[in-house]
Amino acid sequence: MKSKGLGDSIEKVTRATGIEWFVKQFVGDCGCEDRKAWLNAKFPYKGDLTPEEIAELDVIFDRKKSELNPKEAATVFRIYNRIWGKRHRPKRCQSCNKEVIRQIIALYAKSK
Repeated sequence: MKSKGLGDSIEKVTRATGIEWFVKQFVGDCGCEDRKAWLNAKFPYKGDLTPEEIAELDVIFDRKKSELNPKEAATVFRIYNRIWGKRHRPKRCQSCNKEVIRQIIALYAKSK
């Protein structure tokens, strides 16, 4: 299974080294699942949308308009830049932003 973020990677290491088994035997529930979820949300790997980003995109893409307002475009570009490690800024021309928006829509559709 591909790691979605730091929490998944830490879980793999603790499982491979036997730490997970030891903790379950002698400690019981240490809050590992909650910690993993928190770490995945705070430190996602590139290519994955965070739950907060999905919620933002839900609001933007659920409405039935063909163009984004400046605030929505800024949100889409912020997410795009984080995922792909770019520094693009939205342009005033909607058609100039089309490729970035298309890529975010595709990633958003995969995450639903």
